Amino acid sequence: KYEALAPESSWCHDQLAWANFSAGRYPEALAEWRKMAVMDGDAKRIALEDRGLTAFKRGGIVAYGNTRIEAINTHSVDLTRHANDFSLAEWYAFVGNRDKAMDALHELIAERDGVVVALAVDPMFDNLREDVRFLGVLREVGLTLPDFASKTRASR
Repeated sequence: KYEALAPESSWCHDQLAWANFSAGRYPEALAEWRKMAVMDGDAKRIALEDRGLTAFKRGGIVAYGNTRIEAINTHSVDLTRHANDFSLAEWYAFVGNRDKAMDALHELIAERDGVVVALAVDPMFDNLREDVRFLGVLREVGLTLPDFASKTRASR
């Protein structure tokens, strides 16, 4: 419906990408992110998405995630319109680098970043749901895992 309402909106395609990504439909997500970058005329983001797709074909979604991490760490995406796509804490957590994810989370908390309010439900942090350090961070900021997160963990 969002796409029908705003077919020329790159933000629409960013949200479609995240919806596909969260549902595990990674090829569709990557295609939406590239489409978004083309709509924005963002050459750096197009190049990143092309590198990411190559990495994905070679090594799966974790390889794609590592491409995002490299882009963040080298500041090659500083000018992108979609900064919400580049949370180091999220990507480190997603690829399973728990220590670096926790370090990045502590930085977000210190900066009072708005992403913190969604920690308990953000699927990018699923790899940390059983990490006592992550649970401690949730307590520190006044959050708890919702019941559905516990059920999801139990069914794995």
